[in-house]
Amino acid sequence: MGLIMLSNDVFAKALLQRAESKHISVDNLKLQKLTYYCQGYHLAIYKEPAFDGEICAWEHGPVVSELYNTYRGFGSTCIISQADTDYFSEISESVQHIVDWVLETYGRVGSWTLRNKTHQERPWLSHYDSETCKADNRVITHTELQSFFKENLVAAQDSYLAALLDSVESEAIDVPEHIQNEDQFYAWIMDDSQS
Repeated sequence: MGLIMLSNDVFAKALLQRAESKHISVDNLKLQKLTYYCQGYHLAIYKEPAFDGEICAWEHGPVVSELYNTYRGFGSTCIISQADTDYFSEISESVQHIVDWVLETYGRVGSWTLRNKTHQERPWLSHYDSETCKADNRVITHTELQSFFKENLVAAQDSYLAALLDSVESEAIDVPEHIQNEDQFYAWIMDDSQS
């Protein structure tokens, strides 16, 4: 028996509850972008979607149309979670980790800034016609998302590692060339600490 895929509705409720618990305001536009980032990073890390439902390339970026329609009544105002159920505790640990990371990384970024960011990213750009200045409203596939976000993670990891190495190198102590073994090193350190 296979696992039942998390519905995009339950996923959105869990994300909204978690955002609310962290005092992060989320309107419908921001919900769409946070959902896109969660799905993309979950695909990149776990090689499976976080939730069911398709993400499409709309005029204002990636959108899960079912979620957009569910929350469109809020307009550009903050969505208030009114669920009595603790949806966040009911989702898988892998999805919880992704939601927490995405909220930590993008949760305090404004809706329109996130919208503009997604317009610079390949999954949406590959569905955008620069001549007509229109997105094609078609599905951004899991393959497209996984490929982009995997590359994004590798680039971030490489950047972090480079910064870490730079930090280590700047704090490194030059050991004299005449030090050839542990005893000489210990004697040199002890002598240096006495000075």
